[in-house]
This record gives sequence, structure tokens and C-alpha cells, in this order.
Amino acid sequence: MNPDSELDSNFAPTSSVNRGKDTRFAYGCLAVYSMMTTLAVPIAFVIGHMVSTLGIYNNRAEYQQTRIEEYLNKDPEDYRQLEVEHASNGWAYPLGSVNSQEDYDRLSQELHRMFGDELSEQMMYGVEIQ
Repeated sequence: MNPDSELDSNFAPTSSVNRGKDTRFAYGCLAVYSMMTTLAVPIAFVIGHMVSTLGIYNNRAEYQQTRIEEYLNKDPEDYRQLEVEHASNGWAYPLGSVNSQEDYDRLSQELHRMFGDELSEQMMYGVEIQ
């Protein structure tokens, strides 16, 4: 007996039906893979954009908070009841109350000087006069 002939008899030849199933499976896997990679790029872009935007909002709010707190610390007696809070829109706002209209006006003028008309008006919504 020839050893090569014994090996050949142990293996059944691959039929064209089996090759067709293998090919369909490979094409199916390729289609799923390409669909996943096609969707992964935009999803990663959107997630990256959201994370970077959140970082920008936090940095801006921290910068504003620092500037407002520096001003409030110059007159701790007049502004002791104020806190600076971060809002969900990425800005920082003073919240609380002041003792007099003069304190309110000085704070309003300083916020106007630091941040402009529209933003300073929004920032003053959380400040009351006792």
C-alpha cells in the first residue's frame, strides 16, 4: 500500500456546495465588518466632539468663576453671601444676595466690564438685594 493513497482516501473531496456555503459566510462576515467600520467612524467622531465640547464648557466656566471670585474676594464683606456656580450652558454665575443696591450696581458694572452686556445681564439674574 502506498501511504499517500491512504491519506487521500481519509479525506473527502470538497463539494461545490460546501465551497458555496464557505464563500457566502465569508461575504457575510465581510459585509458585517464593513458595516461596523463604516458606522464606527461617525460614532467616534460624534463622541469625540461631545467630549471636547464638554471640556470647552468646563474650561470656560472655570475661567469665568476664577475671574468673578477674584472680584468678590476684593470686598468679602459686601459679597459674602454670593457663591459662583457653573450652569449647564457652560457659563459661571454668581448666586445669592447683596446688602444694598450700591453693591448690586458695582457687581453688575464689573461683570459688564468683564463679560459684556448680554452675559452680564444673565449673570445678574441669580443675585438679589436684601
